[in-house]
Formats: sequence, structure tokens, C-alpha cells
Amino acid sequence: MDQSGAKATKSGDNVATGVFPSHNLVESEVNIAPNNDQRSSTSDLDLAALSNPLKTYFPELESPTESTPAFEFKGVVQRPSSVAVPRPCLMVPSFVEAVEDLDLLDKFRVLGKKVALEVCHVLQPQVVTPRLSRRWLEPYTPPPRNKQVVRRFRLTVLDGVLAVCRRLRDGYLTDVIAIGEGCWVTAAALSADVRQAAYKERHVGEAERLELETTLTNLQHAILITPVTFPVRSYLPLLREYVPEIVCVVPPPKCNVLVVLPSHDASSSSGLECSRWILGSITETITLTGPAYRTNPVSPLPLYQLHVPSGSTGLVKAGPEKPPTLCAEAWAGSAGISQQLARLGFTVRAYENCPTDIAEHLPEGDISRPENQQELARLIMDRKLFSLHVAVDCRSWGTFQNLNKTTRTRDKPQGDGTSQTEEAGNQGMAIAVWLIVLCVTYGVFFSFEHPRPSRA
Repeated sequence: MDQSGAKATKSGDNVATGVFPSHNLVESEVNIAPNNDQRSSTSDLDLAALSNPLKTYFPELESPTESTPAFEFKGVVQRPSSVAVPRPCLMVPSFVEAVEDLDLLDKFRVLGKKVALEVCHVLQPQVVTPRLSRRWLEPYTPPPRNKQVVRRFRLTVLDGVLAVCRRLRDGYLTDVIAIGEGCWVTAAALSADVRQAAYKERHVGEAERLELETTLTNLQHAILITPVTFPVRSYLPLLREYVPEIVCVVPPPKCNVLVVLPSHDASSSSGLECSRWILGSITETITLTGPAYRTNPVSPLPLYQLHVPSGSTGLVKAGPEKPPTLCAEAWAGSAGISQQLARLGFTVRAYENCPTDIAEHLPEGDISRPENQQELARLIMDRKLFSLHVAVDCRSWGTFQNLNKTTRTRDKPQGDGTSQTEEAGNQGMAIAVWLIVLCVTYGVFFSFEHPRPSRA
């Protein structure tokens, strides 16, 4: 036993310990009463001392000094583990026909670069079907659906989110692996909006809310292996209907989300859709020996995109001696690049005259207006812009124009001037080239989206 009161362990072991201040323990003599007359009765004992043993054995803590600081429990921390020692994690399985099948997932491992995860607990799905199988989501119901059905579907997902969060808290776990249908519940647990809805609709106390939020804030790895639904194409619109918050998931800042897609499988499209819903997620493709809905990957599973989590939050911070944090995106469309940059802490500005594909014109985002062009040019010349991304209008330069009767050719890329769409596209290309020249002149990062088979 060392001075800190914590048991010594081998280097590299992954042990949860409490941090205590250092104190020197002094052995004291014990006087044994010679007879029964000298024994003390229970009524003579100090009940306060029994309720607080620290006061009995460490009286100096009642009046802390500089040499003996006040006793303070710092919480539970994870000691750094070596590469050879896997990190314990939670398994959120897919639907199973029998509960005994969950034992096959015990000690399941995934291997990455300088990190390995091993399942120490398998969470049992909560929905019991008439055939005694277990799953996370309610069975598919064709439309029309009444409010009671939608309400039941939503509460089932929220209950699954609370089950995942509580198991992570109770096991002091910072990593989670999900397979199949469990990926959707785990993805919902990563969303702060879904968690807040679960706390409210399931009447979770304030103290437990703080505990669960602290647990999810410390989450480091979330691996979603082959997300599947049944039916594959019809269930996702239903999921968006009763849990609309899941379509835009912002995971915790220190959490690395890896979505593993099955190769040449019917569920690949749903898994790709899951990765699009989670901002900042990374995808990797593996090959399974059978259909993804009934085939689990073989342990250990090597994942080349699994990395050691960064010690920092990864967010960009502004400062007097640091580069600017403003990024601009011209012809932004749905502003996908701006969304990812904003998640990293950048300040973003997207220009798009029709951001939602509606007939209404948005003049504030029209890059063809001289006011917007001068605004961007001034930011570049003053070096207040960190990066600029331009992608000219796809209605004139996109790859689909190769199938239309376009007049652009290799010898005459600007066209013959008979198409108004091509003339508008030429104007946009001139603006994009002018902005790029400014970026090169004043040392501002830029990127230009140009599909190879397009006419640009």
C-alpha cells in the first residue's frame, strides 16, 4: 500500500481508482480491557464518530493545514492503458432469437491503431416479441399510423437511450460497440437533443441527469457495426417520423464515431444513411460471411479507422496570435462543408441563393450580387478569412449536363451563347476564378470542387 492509499498495479493495467491525498499512517497501541467491568457500552460510544470513520482515525482532517490538506475525493478516473491491454467497453447487440445468443458476444474484440476494445458487458435488448426474441425497435407498422402507435415507437427508442446511458454510467465505461439494430439506439444516445427528450418524457431526476450527461461527455469511442433495419428501406422514414432529432446527431466533443458498413449487402444503404446523420463520423467497409442482419463479424475485428482518442477537444480557438477562424463556402447547396467546419469550432458563412431548393430567391446568399462579391473580396484582402470553398452552379457545369443537349465542347467550353443557363454558369465560373486569384494573391486557403467528368 503506497502513501496515496491506492493499491499498486502493474504498468498498463486499466483500473478505475479514486485519488486521495497523501497521509502517513501511524500505528497506535490497542488497550484490551482485562475484565467486563472495564468494557465500554455502546451508549458510551460517539455515534458521530461511528457515522464518520475519517473523524475517528484521521482527526487532523477536521482542521486542515498546509501539510494536511482537507480530504477530497477526486472521482473515478481511467489510468492510461498499454497497447496490449484492451479497453473495456459496452456491447449493444442487434435483435436476437434467444437470450443465450448474447453470450457469444462476450469478450468480443476490435483492434485499431494503438488501441483495442474488449466487451465486458452485453446489454440485453428491451423489446420482447411474441416469439420471445428480443430487439430494440418496435416492429414495422405500415401507414396510416395513429398517434398512439407513433407515441409507442418514440418511447421505445427513448427507453433504449436511457438503458445505454445508465449502463455506461454504472460500469464506468467510456467506450461502446453496437451491432445491427442496436446502432440506432446508440446513435440516438449520442445526441444531446434525444437525451434531453428522454429525460423530460421519462421524468428523469435532475441528479441522474447530471450523472448521465457527465458519462456521455467522457465517451471516447462509439463503433456502430452494420446498422440494419427491417424492412431496410421502409423503416428509415418511420424512424425519422417518430424520432426526428436523430437525423442530425452532434456527438460529444471527445467521441470518435466509426460506422462500419457491410460490403455488397442490402443494408449498406441504411448504414450509409446512419453515417450521414452523425456529424463527423467516419465509415469503414468490411466483408461478412453472410447477410448482415443475421451475421456477426468474427472476433477480433481489425478496424483501420479506429484511432486513439485525442487528448484535446479538437475545437478551434481564436486568439490574437492565431489564424482567423472564419470560413466561407460559395454556392454552398445544403452547406455540408460548413456544418462540419462549425462542428470543429470554425465560424462559417455559406452563400446560396436557393438553400432549400424552393422557388423563393434568397438575395443574402446570392453570390452573383456585387455586394456579396465585395464582402468576400474584402475578407480575403484583409486576411480575415481562413479558407474559401467554391463549387460553381451544377445546373450548368454538373456531370448530368453531359446527358443534356449542352453546347459546351472541349474546344469551346463556354458554349455557343444560345443557352441562358450556360451564360449564367459562365458568369459564376468567372466569379469563382476571380475569388481564387484573390486567395492566391493574399495567402488564403481555398478549395475548388470540380468533378472530373464535368464540363468545367
